[in-house]
Amino acid sequence: MKRWIAGILCVSCLLMMTACSRNGEEVSGSREESSQAMESSSESVEQPSEDSQPEETVEPEEPVSSQPRTVSIRPVTSAEAEPVQVNVTARNAIAAEMVVVSDGQKAAQFAAELQSVIPSDKAIPSDAQPVEILLVYSMDGGEQRYQLYRESDADYIAKDGVLYQGGAGLSTWADAVIPALPAVPEGADAAQTSGTEQIVLKKSSLYRASERVVWDTALQEQIRGWIADARPLEGEFTPDTGGETIEVSFGEGDSYIFSSQTQDGAGLMKHDSVWYLVEKEAFSTLSGIFS
Repeated sequence: MKRWIAGILCVSCLLMMTACSRNGEEVSGSREESSQAMESSSESVEQPSEDSQPEETVEPEEPVSSQPRTVSIRPVTSAEAEPVQVNVTARNAIAAEMVVVSDGQKAAQFAAELQSVIPSDKAIPSDAQPVEILLVYSMDGGEQRYQLYRESDADYIAKDGVLYQGGAGLSTWADAVIPALPAVPEGADAAQTSGTEQIVLKKSSLYRASERVVWDTALQEQIRGWIADARPLEGEFTPDTGGETIEVSFGEGDSYIFSSQTQDGAGLMKHDSVWYLVEKEAFSTLSGIFS
């Protein structure tokens, strides 16, 4: 009887040990699966897919300005001083014209253009005749001189030996105020270079002064004839203040003043404070050269 009971107990113990062993294997397997799942989850977090990677941030480049640097060559004056007048003188081989522009608005427009010019790397043209510009200020502003060069690509201003490129506004202003000059006839430059004697005519008024160089030899001889045939005016003579005059100069030599007035049916000419009678058509002929 005792042996039978002991056998039963042994069998029961074996069954219990087998069950515990199986349960341990199940728990161990469950733990391993859980650990593998965690490792897999960790890998999925640490190694995101290529599609989910953030794009690199590209810093935008600062735009490079294509506008050239501008400077101001407008004179520094007191707040009370304003541009009130501009004198413009144009020249070529046979003529010169100077106009006085007393329009304050025109003077202010030119002064405004001087505030935004571009320094040029070009040299001041040595073979071009500049337009001389005198800018006049009120009060203590004084006067400033500039040279304007009209080139094919733009208009340029020279100041203190430096050349500056002006804008479209300067060209528009220059077109409106620069006086027109007669075309240089063929051979005039050559005659000037060879030292041929010049006869220069000068005509002036309150707001304009003009010069013409006479290269035509026939007209030169005609002018010399008027002077040679002149007769001194007898008695006292007082010219009208409203009359026009033209000065005739022979190079560095003498000068003669022809008047628009007439006396006794003849023209009038002044030389060394003495009045003379000359051909009546003398003044009108000389005046026609300025037309």
